[in-house]
Amino acid sequence: MFCFRYYKTDLSRELRDFWRQYNADIFHLMIPLHRSLLVFIGGGLGANARYWLALSIQNWFKSASFPFGTFVINVTGSLVIGIMTGLLAKSLDPENARLLLVVGFLGGYTTFSTFSLDSFNLLSTKSYGIFAAYVLGSVIFALAGTWLGMTLVKAIKP
Repeated sequence: MFCFRYYKTDLSRELRDFWRQYNADIFHLMIPLHRSLLVFIGGGLGANARYWLALSIQNWFKSASFPFGTFVINVTGSLVIGIMTGLLAKSLDPENARLLLVVGFLGGYTTFSTFSLDSFNLLSTKSYGIFAAYVLGSVIFALAGTWLGMTLVKAIKP
């Protein structure tokens, strides 16, 4: 009987220790999963916003050979990233918001990979004037959008 009691007590202690370690391991696994989920949700929303907005803009300029949809996405994405960066710099705990909005949503929304493909296609069709306007306009207006976003945040939240 004494041996059984000792064994039972020792087994329950081992199970308790195992359970504590298991919970600690699960907690450490959940942190990256939580972050990945924020990026995943934001990226899906951003990609859908990019798709529908670019499609609408390109349909509005049906006869234009200039890729207005991608152009507007790049400029507005740069404006929003300036605003978000300015707001998150003043936040007490910006990490989750940054993952959802900047890495996720804006990562799915902005389209510089599409920008490269559109630029290449314009060069391939020897549309040099449109290519130059597109590349210079995208870079200049994207930088201006980022600057404007940061400036707006500074003006609104001193």
